[in-house]
Amino acid sequence: MMDGVNRQGVMDSQQGQPPGGKAQVFRRIFEESAIGIVLMDPEGCILESNPAFARMVGYSPDELRGMTVAELTHPEDWEAELAALHQTLRTRDRNHTLRKEKRYRHRDGHIVWGRLTASVIWDARGVPVFGLALVEDITEQRRARQALEESFQLYRLLFTEMLSGFALHEVVCNAEGRPVDFRFLEVNPAFERITGWRREHVVGRTLRELLPNVDPAWIERAGALAQTGMGVHEEFYVPPLGKHLDVIVYSPRAGQFAVILHDITPRVEAERRLAEEHTRLAVTLRSIGDGVIATDAHGAVTLLNGAAEALTGWSQEQAAGRPLQEVFCLQDRADGQLYQELVADVLAGRRSMEFREPLSLLTRGGTERIVGATSNAIRDRDGAIRGVVVAFHDITEKQQREEEQIRADRLDSLGHLAGGIAHDFNNLLTVILGNLSLAQAEAAGNNPEIARLLVDVERAALEARDLTRQLLTFSKGGAPIKKSLHLNGLIREAAGFALRGAASRAAFALPDDLWPVEVDPDQFAQVIRALVMRADRAMPGGGVVSLGAENLALQDPGPVPLPAGNYVRIAVTDTGENIPPEHLNKIFDPYFSARDFPGGLGLASSRSIVRRHGGHITLHSAQGAGTTFEIYLPAARVAAESPTAAAPTAPPPARERVLVMDDEPAIRELALRILQSHGYEAATAADGAEALRLHADALREGRPFHVVVLDLTIPGGMSGKETLRRLRELDPAVRAIVSSGYSTDPIMSNCREFGFEGVIVKPYQAQTFLDTIRGVLAQPR
Repeated sequence: MMDGVNRQGVMDSQQGQPPGGKAQVFRRIFEESAIGIVLMDPEGCILESNPAFARMVGYSPDELRGMTVAELTHPEDWEAELAALHQTLRTRDRNHTLRKEKRYRHRDGHIVWGRLTASVIWDARGVPVFGLALVEDITEQRRARQALEESFQLYRLLFTEMLSGFALHEVVCNAEGRPVDFRFLEVNPAFERITGWRREHVVGRTLRELLPNVDPAWIERAGALAQTGMGVHEEFYVPPLGKHLDVIVYSPRAGQFAVILHDITPRVEAERRLAEEHTRLAVTLRSIGDGVIATDAHGAVTLLNGAAEALTGWSQEQAAGRPLQEVFCLQDRADGQLYQELVADVLAGRRSMEFREPLSLLTRGGTERIVGATSNAIRDRDGAIRGVVVAFHDITEKQQREEEQIRADRLDSLGHLAGGIAHDFNNLLTVILGNLSLAQAEAAGNNPEIARLLVDVERAALEARDLTRQLLTFSKGGAPIKKSLHLNGLIREAAGFALRGAASRAAFALPDDLWPVEVDPDQFAQVIRALVMRADRAMPGGGVVSLGAENLALQDPGPVPLPAGNYVRIAVTDTGENIPPEHLNKIFDPYFSARDFPGGLGLASSRSIVRRHGGHITLHSAQGAGTTFEIYLPAARVAAESPTAAAPTAPPPARERVLVMDDEPAIRELALRILQSHGYEAATAADGAEALRLHADALREGRPFHVVVLDLTIPGGMSGKETLRRLRELDPAVRAIVSSGYSTDPIMSNCREFGFEGVIVKPYQAQTFLDTIRGVLAQPR
């Protein structure tokens, strides 16, 4: 590369060292210099390099020895560098220094930029000995400069292409330093489009030159912004331009301010029209009684009218932006299924919805409303779906009235059927139970095996009697025959009867100081048996049926819909599976049936009985906690009746005569058999006319009947009530007992108000029949 100089000559020259300690100083400068230093031979082969250069290219100084500069230089830069070196050698210009920025190839392949200062070292004969290069790493500088250039180009592009208008101004002040005008320094093309002013017409001119009638307050305000550096963002109307502008003003430096503006005239006009339309729509929506909810294209609520707020419990502010399913939570009344796909189906354009069946709307407060609803998609002019609108109205009261009427009609029909069946069935059961009582008495001492069989038959007959009483509950009869008593014994006896032969057992928590209540013992025992049997069925493998009671003073309002006062609360609890939520409002319906919940009249008649006693029945059922039925009965205002001592079994004096009137021959025959077997002189009549004739004959003979038992209902004949009235005309001292298995008449529950001294409810057992007669005969005249 350098003709006439061999490598050995260069090395010999290099070996010459500065005298004394200067060599160490030079070596230290060489090693610690932050700038790369490279010594090369005439062929461009590296003889020595300092650590700074070595770090720059990623090699060690030892590795660099013997490498050529060409190996480290980017090929494009090496060609230009080599050409400059050849030019220096040809001209033998000893003062020439090469200065340039060049690219080096790092050991790992990436490019390193260096600022090169290189010169050729000549000997005394004018022969090039070696080359000396100083290299400063400017990679980061190059990157920063490149980034700055790119940023400038980007901002320049943004300035010219941005849709927002931009103008830069300088403030023009008077001699007192007060802003009086401002001059345009630069505007972009968007500014030209928005204002209609060309750049060449604007730049260099002042605002007053363009708008002589400009408001001075605006100039003063702009000048203040330029001086304080504060910014402002406003929208205002510019009459000379006839446009509404959105303007941002800020000060980039003292004495200057920049304006960024947008033409918002179309938006303002659209908003004005929309506001007018919105006002009309709001007035319309407020004036209608239906609830209306609108959503956006994602199903988020955008609007609720007043009716919708009242029905859902959500205000417009609370509901805005929430999913429609959260605010308008619909579920099927039959199975409780939520309509989760309502919005998705309508938004997808698959269907509009008009619900033919009433739906349950769960309000924000947790209450349930029954609604009718329709939903449709909101479409723009192009037919694209932009949201959903739902219209709905509250039909809770209407639905409840209809359901109550249907239930009442159903129960009324059932009542008529039940009453007729119960009347005939009770007559049959009276014969069966009465004769069973006589048969048991006969077999008790003679044939224990038959006596045991008769007990089983009697139990079945008593269960059949309970069924007829359940039927009577739905008829227009079955009025409770109340007594004031303590419930402890009745609850224990009824629960024991219901669990006889069952796998479950009863556990009682009945305090001794329980308040008395006025109940029909037979009807209330029926309620306890029905609840205990249901609890037993809820625990197929057996379990514990807990029965508890407590005194309770209810306030108004209280936990149940009853007036304030003293009550006795009875609870029947099982540990079985909970009742599904969708069944809670149905299990008191007659013959409601579901899986694992057999239907029947037990619970339905229980609710009717409790209501007729002025009480309330409710239930609580939860997963893992079983089910509890609670009965609230008013505490009695009179003391409990003392149990009547059993009447003596010895035959009464022969002077006591009994007349029994009943339209059923088998019952008359049974009554004769029971009375005669216990020492009474008895007679029977098939109707009221015959009873009057027999009683008149007995009076004439001087042997009057001491008590008469009158069937309340005689189909096609004189009723027990009319018969008693006629008997009183013959014999004011006559004593009467009313008997019936079915009646719509309040006589059965208030017999004394109608002149009767006692009541016998069909079907009855022989002992009940006798006890009632003896009780009446024992009453003082």
